[in-house]
Amino acid sequence: MRWLGALLVRGNACASLPAPVLSVPLKLRAPLPVLSAADKRSFTSGKGDNLYGDSPQAIRALELFRAVATPSAAREVDEFMLARQTDLRTLDEWLLSELRQPDENAGTFAVEWKTFASRAMKKDRSNVARRAWTQWEAFGGESDRATPLVAIASEDAASAVREVGVVRLDGCLSEATAATLRQFILARRDCSTAGDSEARSLQLSRVLCAKDADASHETRWDVRLPWDDVVRGAVAELLAPGGRLGDAFDSLSGGGRAELFECAAVISSQGAPPQIVHSDTVMSDQAVLHTAFVALQDVEACQGPTRFLPSTHTCQRTHDALERDWTNFCERSASISALLRSGDCTLYDSRILHCGGPHLRPHRAERTSSLGVRAGGPPPTAVERVLFYVSFRHAAAELSNRDMHGAGSILPAVAALGMNLGALRKPKVPVSFREEMQ
Repeated sequence: MRWLGALLVRGNACASLPAPVLSVPLKLRAPLPVLSAADKRSFTSGKGDNLYGDSPQAIRALELFRAVATPSAAREVDEFMLARQTDLRTLDEWLLSELRQPDENAGTFAVEWKTFASRAMKKDRSNVARRAWTQWEAFGGESDRATPLVAIASEDAASAVREVGVVRLDGCLSEATAATLRQFILARRDCSTAGDSEARSLQLSRVLCAKDADASHETRWDVRLPWDDVVRGAVAELLAPGGRLGDAFDSLSGGGRAELFECAAVISSQGAPPQIVHSDTVMSDQAVLHTAFVALQDVEACQGPTRFLPSTHTCQRTHDALERDWTNFCERSASISALLRSGDCTLYDSRILHCGGPHLRPHRAERTSSLGVRAGGPPPTAVERVLFYVSFRHAAAELSNRDMHGAGSILPAVAALGMNLGALRKPKVPVSFREEMQ
């Protein structure tokens, strides 16, 4: 169980827990026992149902922390546990509250937790990276067996997503809009990485496999975007009335009441490792979320295009098989690769298994593109891959950003606008859905 995904990746409740590396390791005492039966009863009912809304990741993380905590730090945990009859916060909320205290006010628990989390994250990052590279090799490595994802001729993109889990739609953004938005996103990334830790955590989401455990620098970023003219204009172009992408979102997401759930961009640079095969949400009987990834430059094979495993969005058996033996699963599974032109997009169901590939150094004179292999000429120049994406939650789905990944891949200020698909598809994109309804 990748319980530390709660600290690291999209898809878990505690993704925003900070874990800075302390310069001086703590000298921890002999391990304490894990949570007692009484402690566990305070987490759950006799039937194992969570009474307080605590995430399983937070519960497991706290159990492991208490196994190495000093008595002083463990006492702070115990005091919170004893107060749960009147303190209505979830364990996740308490952890965030403690860890957001200024350093001068931090208690023993917060200090020790940061060291514990830093060590655990490094170990987990190493394990995830090894798993991702193993899976990539099982898919064929540089001799990838994936077939290119081809744009469909039919106008009914929604039917293709329901059947296969993903569809390609070409020309969703003009080259000019894509170029302007790409420049804006890279500038936002640069400002975010240069800022302090608080600004960075607000503007950058956590993504799977941001870097290998021993890497000296980051090579993958997930940038939350503000709702300003550049982003607003791009969204208006993508979702224009009568457009294929907007119509597909409308059909798949339950109509105009579908909520804008994510508004961000993922960037990878040369040296980025692959991601593990994953789905964005857990398997469910009905679709809950759909996402459009829009290429803001041509996406070549060396840039780690997104790999999709078709028809896995409705098959629990395939998800279970991946967890049992991922090497054998990847060796046997067919996959399709999103080699796109600038302005093209993939629209997919959040339950489908997929992953980003490694961003390799261009080294061949021939390039594999969305149109096939083009021979001749010098090796392509290394270019950062930038994908803009928006997601819409199904109008009937009970899914929150907390369920997904802490603060989510959307700025809180943008989420607070309460925008939905119907409002965004009107000829003039509103600054605020609530304002539009007044």
